Amino acid sequence: MLGVPLVGAGPGFAWSKLPNSSQFEVFGPAESDHAHFTTRPVPEFLAEDVHAAAAELEAAGVELLGPPQGTAEEGWLHFRAPDGNVYGVTSGASYRR
Repeated sequence: MLGVPLVGAGPGFAWSKLPNSSQFEVFGPAESDHAHFTTRPVPEFLAEDVHAAAAELEAAGVELLGPPQGTAEEGWLHFRAPDGNVYGVTSGASYRR
């Protein structure tokens, strides 16, 4: 046990939100919505604007693994970096810096 508070769980998925607003998510092989996570782990970076980050990554020739997802309040995007690993960008008012 990692000692982090479990917020939610489902088939092949669990997530926790830490006191500093960080999230810790675990996806198992049965969780098909994240089949593009072909490298492990998948760190995500906080951005002010996921759509602007997507445009900047795309202009730099980085492979986006789909369009930005989420809502106007909170969004995310995954991409394959030049090193071959999958990373993410996330934004939202619920995250503190």
